[in-house]
Amino acid sequence: TSGTSVTLSDATATQPTFTAPTIAFGGSAATLVFSLVANDGTLNSSADTVSITVNPSTATPQTEFDANNAAIKNIITDEAVRSLQSSMRSNEQLVDAATARFIQNRNADDGNISMSSGSYVPFDIDGSADYVDGKVDVVGDFFQQAVGLNGKYTQQFFGDFSMHKDVGSSTTAQINGKLVREYSVSSSAMLAYYVGGSYSQSNIEGDFTGTQNSVGLTAGAYFVKELQKDLYADGFVSIEGKQYTLNIDDGALDLSSDYSTLSSSLGASVTGVIEKEGYDLWPQVSFTYGQTNVGTVGFTGVAHSQTDATLSLDAGTVSLATLKLTPEVRIPLDIASADYDTMFNITPTLLCNWRTVGTTTESCGQGIGFELVSASLDGLTNLSVGVQVDQVGNTTSQQLQLNVERRF
Repeated sequence: TSGTSVTLSDATATQPTFTAPTIAFGGSAATLVFSLVANDGTLNSSADTVSITVNPSTATPQTEFDANNAAIKNIITDEAVRSLQSSMRSNEQLVDAATARFIQNRNADDGNISMSSGSYVPFDIDGSADYVDGKVDVVGDFFQQAVGLNGKYTQQFFGDFSMHKDVGSSTTAQINGKLVREYSVSSSAMLAYYVGGSYSQSNIEGDFTGTQNSVGLTAGAYFVKELQKDLYADGFVSIEGKQYTLNIDDGALDLSSDYSTLSSSLGASVTGVIEKEGYDLWPQVSFTYGQTNVGTVGFTGVAHSQTDATLSLDAGTVSLATLKLTPEVRIPLDIASADYDTMFNITPTLLCNWRTVGTTTESCGQGIGFELVSASLDGLTNLSVGVQVDQVGNTTSQQLQLNVERRF
């Protein structure tokens, strides 16, 4: 660089040797001229001037991007998987709760479902946390219900939240909310539709560090129908669009991107209610499938004092599927209290998961859950505590849940 001087002191050789640094000059070759002072302390430029040609660096934002293509793609597809898992879990929870209300309301009305059988439910929130192989998961949901238009429909505000911390990787927090309306379409069927939104924020760690935020809009519908006495079917379909803002760097390459994804998911289940002496059996078989199309993601990259706004990669699609069998056992407990009904639930589970991110992987396993539920006869107080242990593939997870609800 013009104006820069280098001084070699204590030079004992007639022709000193030294190592030139690697310097980039915008793609042009550079010549560095050093003026050397001989041992006698006098300057002789003709004898002691050495010219050194330094080959310029060929590194650019594109070469840095190409070298890290796999790591960058993993950041995008990992987020797509997490978001799809959250959306599918949210839809499952929504429909499972609707099916339970449907069965309870139908039994209460002696075989005829009526939306007016639903009651006002104040805002209720509960959650759980688990720790698996250094990973932390916190999940929860919230719910509120009201009856509208002379009992022709019920309206719920339903949502869930989660926080996931991976070892040496990202921390992701997100919240989903849905406004739902359920209608009775016949004496044995209910139909609902919903709209909602979501927000998520991730702090990314690893080879690249940075942030990834998203906002999303979703819409969907679900149904619950009694196929015959004590046999029920339900299903859902949903679509969700998300807009992401991604900013990451690895010390050499700084990347930013605004991109969007489109996800769709569907699911169905069949639930039976078998009354036995001293307990009820609620077997359920369910299947869910979801897919997110990411497609081509464009980036602006900054590296080596150069900016390139034409960087891109094809992240493709990710998909998830789960097949699950859950024969839940519900045991009423005769506890010496005239004010509460108490139930002990045992929920064994068999399941298989399929995950496609470029290639398809399959993992199957089993689990067991125990839950103690106590509800006051006036409907104002609900208590529950439960534990769930699952082993799927090589992963074992434990979950503890405590819920205390008081309505005023």
